[in-house]
Amino acid sequence: MNCLGMKPKPRQTQLVKNYFDSIASVYPSRYFKKSRYHHYFFTQRIQDAIIEIDDFSGKSILDIGAGTGALYDVLKVKLQHFRYKAVDISPEMLSNSNIPIEDQIIGDVTSLNFGRQ
Repeated sequence: MNCLGMKPKPRQTQLVKNYFDSIASVYPSRYFKKSRYHHYFFTQRIQDAIIEIDDFSGKSILDIGAGTGALYDVLKVKLQHFRYKAVDISPEMLSNSNIPIEDQIIGDVTSLNFGRQ
């Protein structure tokens, strides 16, 4: 059992990891404005969600399914100081991000221990 009380499905987890590893190098191109849907989904919706956030002092951000770091990139421009950790099952997705290596956690989020007993 994991922290969510669920039993991970190894085959499905591996399929998801393999898929995202295979598209990681082209994934950031989805942020560009050539595709309105992808631009909105990966960029504009993040900007809309944090538009009124000015101060993350004393707060931490856990980006589950961080991928190539769309949220991190927007936060880096908007905020001077923030604590951030990125979790993704795909090491290739994270390696194609601007997220500092010390802030990357590679793994299935349902199998990670976040310090709870």
